[in-house]
Amino acid sequence: MKSVCVAALALLLVSISFPGCTQSLIYSPFVNLPPRPLVKKQTHIQAGVGYYPETRPHKAPDKTAAGGEASFRVAICDHFTLQGKAWKDLSDYNADRWGASMSNIAMLNGPSDFRLGLMPTAAFAFGLGELQGGGGALRLCLWFTRYDPLDFYASLGPAFGIRGDGSSNRKWGWGVLGNVGAAVLVKDHLSINLELSGIKQVNEYEDKNNYFVCPSVSIGYVSERR
Repeated sequence: MKSVCVAALALLLVSISFPGCTQSLIYSPFVNLPPRPLVKKQTHIQAGVGYYPETRPHKAPDKTAAGGEASFRVAICDHFTLQGKAWKDLSDYNADRWGASMSNIAMLNGPSDFRLGLMPTAAFAFGLGELQGGGGALRLCLWFTRYDPLDFYASLGPAFGIRGDGSSNRKWGWGVLGNVGAAVLVKDHLSINLELSGIKQVNEYEDKNNYFVCPSVSIGYVSERR
């Protein structure tokens, strides 16, 4: 319950009025989970590149934009991990767009070949140097860890987003995020992830539906077990 409460408090921040100047924003659909759930005091530093969905692809030259991201995770205990992440547009369209998110991963079962976790996330999108939107997601994550050092994972869950134009009108939408990935842990420290994210995105304000398939690759470092 603590994990859900932390995310719920953070999600309240997205109800403020956003200036909404940039035509389209980008967000990170990726989870890029560590090869195995972290244990107490372990950390995971990660960086990667991928393609990020446009919130209004009809206003952008492409449905997705090339970008990069970095994340930091720390396990408070064996069943609870905190995460911070930031991403940035690396395309030629509007390179000043970026975003950040806060997440936590609450494990739902103990050590086994199949691990389940709940991952609530609060996210914020920026453009032209200003906060312009926000949203959140709640995903169920699954690790399949039988084939060491190659591990597989997946996640699925709903998401929503909201932004404003300085008036009483709120632009909002919702979606479903699905992820499948493979992670390998090299010599207990170096982690390499390949991930594919599938997204259904519904723009309720403009009555538009979009579907995305976004790949990513990342590399990270997992600290020693303590």
